[in-house]
Amino acid sequence: MAVEPKVSAGDFTILIQAAQAGIGIALLPELECQGALRDGRLVRVLPDWSAKDGIIHLVFPSRRGMLPGVRATIDLLAGALKAQV
Repeated sequence: MAVEPKVSAGDFTILIQAAQAGIGIALLPELECQGALRDGRLVRVLPDWSAKDGIIHLVFPSRRGMLPGVRATIDLLAGALKAQV
């Protein structure tokens, strides 16, 4: 069965607004839509389904001269992502 999207966007806010407007369903990270779910503005339609895990890339200009805050952020994210696996 072919699916033709009505809306395609790289911005979660646009997808949340489209779903709230009744345009269709959206695949969204729970973190991005938890408020709308909690308030009843969105409803989870496939509670037992989730998307496949993907790869996350952290992009920064160079290791040379990296600020300590950037290194700390990378370490924090790497640790948090490993804990979810």
